Amino acid sequence: VVFALGLADDGPPGSASSRWRPLRDAVCNALGKARLEVDVPRRPGLDMFWVTDFPLFDPDPDRRHGLQAVHHPFTQAHPDDQAAVAAYSFERDGLTDAILAVRGLHYDLVCNGMELGGGSGRVHNA
Repeated sequence: VVFALGLADDGPPGSASSRWRPLRDAVCNALGKARLEVDVPRRPGLDMFWVTDFPLFDPDPDRRHGLQAVHHPFTQAHPDDQAAVAAYSFERDGLTDAILAVRGLHYDLVCNGMELGGGSGRVHNA
């Protein structure tokens, strides 16, 4: 819901996206509480799936500029997005939708709604 409404970007102070932060936080809190209250019917057996295509970067909330790694700083960018990372410069480009759309090679394995584990591909070449 948060991403669908375009509330995921924190943006710099005073920007339109930073003014949405209270609403975004309220939506996330409400959905988190609802998840614990709703009785979701379960199918018999194991329902396993991989969660992929996480964003590689988030805006840095402490300094209100720049980026931080979503998983860890050594997570490799998705092969289709590596050119965007290589061409990016915060000083030149600022905080753009394009750099926030870059996906990382990190993943979670979920079974019946519970995260079993996760990992990531590491940056291994320069």
